Amino acid sequence: MAIAGFRAALRRAQNSTAFVDEACSQVSGNIYQITDAAKRVLDPESTLAVEENGVASTQVSSIDLLRGRITFSGAPSTPVTISGSYFPLDLTQSVTAEVIPEVVSTSITSSRDLMDGTVYGSGIRSRIHGLRDCSIDFTFLSHSGASVATALFGLTPETECVLDLSLPLASTSVRIRAYGLVESISPSASVDGRLEHNVSFKVDATKDTTYGQTAGFTIFEE
Repeated sequence: MAIAGFRAALRRAQNSTAFVDEACSQVSGNIYQITDAAKRVLDPESTLAVEENGVASTQVSSIDLLRGRITFSGAPSTPVTISGSYFPLDLTQSVTAEVIPEVVSTSITSSRDLMDGTVYGSGIRSRIHGLRDCSIDFTFLSHSGASVATALFGLTPETECVLDLSLPLASTSVRIRAYGLVESISPSASVDGRLEHNVSFKVDATKDTTYGQTAGFTIFEE
């Protein structure tokens, strides 16, 4: 069955907020996740500290910065907590401070460079994967009484932030979440149309300063 597009929501997380000893819950095995869903997008520029039962962990294998998931090399002592900073992202409401208003369309492009790996004597081209990339383009409407700055929640070219696009399915949602930069903002208008603003957002891979984890964008279902 087809799903109506108007149920999608585009959110922006930008204001880094500190937290201390934030509780984490077990997902499965040695994987734990920040319990509060609104605090799972970590600020990679903050100093992150994972603790097991109040003691600094020495077995952090990896951290999914965009989902707030920690993978340990062995079974951790509980409770598991994390300190640092996060980008607030409230996913429980359809209208929150993070929801970008008046959005009418969104387009996501996830790609990976193909490099020529052909060698002498092969007779046919061979290709290998290179760098991954992702872009999110969206259009929102201007309306009476709202400035562009207000509607964009402070987004300007070169603004670095996190975008979260939710695409509802029958019982879950597909989410596309990315660290990135606003590349351009292009207002447009026509005599028989609407005043619109077209925004182009490009992923910007970032690495946290504590555990050396790199993140750019992720696509997942929850």
